[in-house]
Amino acid sequence: MQTTRDVESTLKATDNLKNICPTILKSNPEVLPTLRMSTCPPLAVDRLIGLAGVNNNLVKSMENEHKIPNRLSAEVQDSELRKIGEIIERMADPDIFVWLNRIEPATDTEIHRAATIVADRLCGSVANPIIRNAQEKRQLSAIRAWLDARGYKHIPSGEHTKFNSLSFRHIRFSYECSHKARRW
Repeated sequence: MQTTRDVESTLKATDNLKNICPTILKSNPEVLPTLRMSTCPPLAVDRLIGLAGVNNNLVKSMENEHKIPNRLSAEVQDSELRKIGEIIERMADPDIFVWLNRIEPATDTEIHRAATIVADRLCGSVANPIIRNAQEKRQLSAIRAWLDARGYKHIPSGEHTKFNSLSFRHIRFSYECSHKARRW
């Protein structure tokens, strides 16, 4: 609910995504993740940098530190922020922000609906890496248990085993894995 309220504040500050100007981005750099999640498709940081053709450090500073780097001159800041705003406005999701291509202003219900969708995207973008990392740990644990049950020994990272110390079973397993890979 708090994220939805934050998105609603961003929408209000940007005139419901109709005015994403450098002044707004300078005074509220923390809104960039919300704006990225407002596009179709939602933009990753690196994709925004590439599409807008802007300074990598500027975008990452806005994302991570919620500030504009001081090293950029005011003219460069305005130019770069204008490019970001143009990309966001051009790529704003028309299925979420239904008011963008019409004359009538957005209703409160439409704004709340859009804010809820973008808030869900924001929460998902934070949760997905956590879920992915947990799934990877479960998968590695299952693979390790499977290998342990078949007599394989874990060799910690950085340690090496000489080829002539491997048993026939290890060599055969390696061959079977590579042979199956070739068949696919």
